Amino acid sequence: MSPGYFTISQSLYLQSKTNKFRRMIRIISTLFLLSCFAFTSMAQKSSTVAPTKGVCIGNSTVAKYHGGESVATLLFTDEEVEAGFSCSSLAVPGHSINQQLEAWKNFKDKGDVDWIIVQIGLNDLDPSDPLDNTLNRYQKLIDTINLMKKSNAKVIIAAMIPCRQRLLNIYKKGKVSFAKWRLVNNAIIGRGKKIITGVDHRIDGYIPVLGDSNSNLKAEFQTMNGDHIHENTAGRMVIAGFWRLALAKLKFL
Repeated sequence: MSPGYFTISQSLYLQSKTNKFRRMIRIISTLFLLSCFAFTSMAQKSSTVAPTKGVCIGNSTVAKYHGGESVATLLFTDEEVEAGFSCSSLAVPGHSINQQLEAWKNFKDKGDVDWIIVQIGLNDLDPSDPLDNTLNRYQKLIDTINLMKKSNAKVIIAAMIPCRQRLLNIYKKGKVSFAKWRLVNNAIIGRGKKIITGVDHRIDGYIPVLGDSNSNLKAEFQTMNGDHIHENTAGRMVIAGFWRLALAKLKFL
């Protein structure tokens, strides 16, 4: 996976003036993501990796919502599912970090999963809620997962998707909320003064694919025009592709 690919494709997209050229860039992006699935599938077939089970934690950008499929259902090929690979989903539209914490506590199969993917936080960006409070809730979620999972299970955290315009639309102090989005994401991906600890892998590669230069969700990945936050199935396939790369790196795929 080359970081230059994202820089070049995004730059070309922003400079393009015609729908024809934009469609070409989307086709290139789609082919890249298909290659992610092909690469991880081929690697799995040629290795001795046994089928693994996982669970994902999230909100409406991970759960099935507004016509967008659940990321968990897009994660594995039919052949991989038949072989025994699986991903349960605790994600619920509208859920906050604390609500997903309770969902994890009530999850009966904690001892059976080999990995946990956490992609949460968009419903905790109220500008009146201090940043430290949000980060403390997130860290508590990760700490609780580590306390209750089986000892060799791995914890993966994933950045929130780009959604600047959505935050500007729903909050009076939308710019403050967006600034909070950036700081929380920095903590998730391991940057800044305060980072989320106790994790085995961090994912943020889909941000430049799904977002434009202003950190807005690109129109072609939205479920509804003007929604600015909920990805369609194509957008969720992008996320699934990067989840797969993480699982392959950790030798779970």
